[in-house]
Amino acid sequence: MRLIRSAARSAARTTALVALAALVAACGGSNSAKPGSAAPTPTASAPASPAASAPASPSAPATDAVTYQVTIKGGNVEPKPDVVKVKLGQTVRLTVTSDQHDEIHVHGYDVSAELEPNKPTTVEFKASTPGTFEVETHHSQKLLFRLQVQ
Repeated sequence: MRLIRSAARSAARTTALVALAALVAACGGSNSAKPGSAAPTPTASAPASPAASAPASPSAPATDAVTYQVTIKGGNVEPKPDVVKVKLGQTVRLTVTSDQHDEIHVHGYDVSAELEPNKPTTVEFKASTPGTFEVETHHSQKLLFRLQVQ
């Protein structure tokens, strides 16, 4: 009789632990992946810096990517074409918004993208070749900037 009670207690404990583990997993928090998503949704750990929202300045976020935003309006490029320096192996993320249909092209890299009027277009690539390369529009032949990979 004692052996049966001991086995019953052991089974009850195991069931309780499994139920507790399932409850803890179900209440895991808001960072759990949503159905259809491949990764958990990140939460911000620090407020964004003012420079992060500046539309025309290069920056190096925590991902070690360099982002650069360019606007072409009325034939004018903003910011004015300059040299953007990146390290060899860094990811370059370029967003261009133009008021005209065109195409952007990164010389020295097999990177190009169509520009639709007033729709931001983003290209991303690895700076894998050292040197200085022009980034320009194809049809209007506007120099956007020179990419210097060191």
